[in-house]
Amino acid sequence: MTGSTTPQQWDKYASQKSAAITLQAGQRYYIEVLHKEGTGSDNLAVGWQLPGGAYERPIPATRISPFFPTPDITVTLLATDASASETGLDKARFTVTRTGNLVPAVTVYYTVGGTASPGDYNALSGYVTIPANAASATIDVTPVNDLDDEPAETVILTLSGSHPTYAAGTPDSAEATIADNDLPTVRIVATDSNASEAGPDPGAFTFTRIGDCSVELIVPYGIEGSASSDDYTPALGGSVTFAPGVESVPVVITPVDDHENEANETLTLRIADNPSLYRIDAAAATVTIEDNEYPTVTAVRLNGRAGRGPGSIDPSGIGVRTLEVDFSEPVTFTQDDVTVQAVDLTTGESRAITPASILPLGDAAMVITLPDGSALDTWVKVTLLGSGTLLDLAGWHLDGDARPGGSGRGYIYDAGDLPTGDGTEGGDAVFFVGSLRGDMDRDRAMTAADKAAFGTKWRAGDLDADFRGVGFGARPPDGRITIADINGFTSAYQAGLATGRHLDELPLTLGGSGAAGGVTELPALPPAGGVDILAAAAGQVIPSAAGSPSPLSGSTADGAPSSSPDNSTDDSLQLKRPRTVPSDSGTAVLRI
Repeated sequence: MTGSTTPQQWDKYASQKSAAITLQAGQRYYIEVLHKEGTGSDNLAVGWQLPGGAYERPIPATRISPFFPTPDITVTLLATDASASETGLDKARFTVTRTGNLVPAVTVYYTVGGTASPGDYNALSGYVTIPANAASATIDVTPVNDLDDEPAETVILTLSGSHPTYAAGTPDSAEATIADNDLPTVRIVATDSNASEAGPDPGAFTFTRIGDCSVELIVPYGIEGSASSDDYTPALGGSVTFAPGVESVPVVITPVDDHENEANETLTLRIADNPSLYRIDAAAATVTIEDNEYPTVTAVRLNGRAGRGPGSIDPSGIGVRTLEVDFSEPVTFTQDDVTVQAVDLTTGESRAITPASILPLGDAAMVITLPDGSALDTWVKVTLLGSGTLLDLAGWHLDGDARPGGSGRGYIYDAGDLPTGDGTEGGDAVFFVGSLRGDMDRDRAMTAADKAAFGTKWRAGDLDADFRGVGFGARPPDGRITIADINGFTSAYQAGLATGRHLDELPLTLGGSGAAGGVTELPALPPAGGVDILAAAAGQVIPSAAGSPSPLSGSTADGAPSSSPDNSTDDSLQLKRPRTVPSDSGTAVLRI
């Protein structure tokens, strides 16, 4: 075209349009346009007609790309010093080299990668210029000496792709390493903090180091916690070794199912200080070893007396007052986990007793306190529920069932049935304790032998002889042995003889009502000392002739006490001053 056109003027000259050219889809075609500038405002545009007849004027940028002739310079990249260090700010160096045309200066572009962050070294520009007539140029990487304890980090430079002025050859990428000059940091975590004897299910610790991992590192640790070395395998050596290049070391323990009823136990590993070799991030970690045995009853104490366990009788005046129950491991419980009943084993009748309190005694025992006087001269049945909220720290219910090899009665008959447990969760623990005031030899009946036994215990200060406090009138036992206890025992002993007071044998098996099984009622008691006290007393209650003295005495008519010291009306069976019974009276009172 020899003339000029205005911008976007496509039809001024016939020579503006070429002949038809057939193009193949998917192929790239080179279009060369030569433009010679004359005078005035210049413009140049190229359009085309599509196969369907539509015009694109000019050809849109989405259909074209620039073309560069093959450059006559090829560049490559090498790490000529691939090791840098924070110590002394030792630099790494990359070298860009060109071949081909060495005459012009050429600027070569690159990208930066690797594990090092921009703050680990001085900023890089992303390009380097090879001077005119020079074959190469260098790129230095200068480390930043930070306080971070970190592993060795990499800096990777990669030449940008083809450029109008040069071509990227091989190699076009190189790597350098920045070494840290800080101590490594070590830490320990429990990667599996819950182990169990059931299975068994292992627990795991992981020791990790951060920083320079190029050399071997030995980290000692201490062993703490409630678990002993017999509770797990393998035996721990007290240190871990990081081989060169290793960042973490696992320590796995497997619990030993020792068949012991115990609380959950802990194993803690604690990294020992060694500031010349490493710093510590997390010093300790703990694995809990869960027990797979159930809590059981191991001991019962009536009124806090050693050796007075299940099936025992307290002969003092206090009755059944406190019950201490020991368990094989720490437990939690509520009031609803305990029921207490006074039972008549002959009739099967029972009376509920509401404890005054049920409290923990340490972490593996409870103490049940009954109201004063609520359990006198009776068997007391105690039931600890295995299906309630009496649980060990692992959440297991009580195993209160009778253990194999015990009495065979199906409940805690005596100390031979302890500890409880048949190996299943949820069984009730049932036991009996009794009170029979004055039964010093604890044979469940009142006999003459109890008098001598009382004297021995009273002289020894034994609390079995505690029957009353000091003072006139009714006085409950006070935890002391004084002369007042003699009168208290005398009253209980004589009343027991008079009424035939006794306790039946405990049942062979537990019935639905708690009644004894196969128990024979005791025969009538023989007269004490050859004298039937009731008959003898009854013989004295006869009307007397007017003016005749009666051998029966008690208080004076106005109720004043006798002059005998501390012979109050509640603890003496003695005939005192005569009193005349009116002839028209058919009754008299024998005051005991």
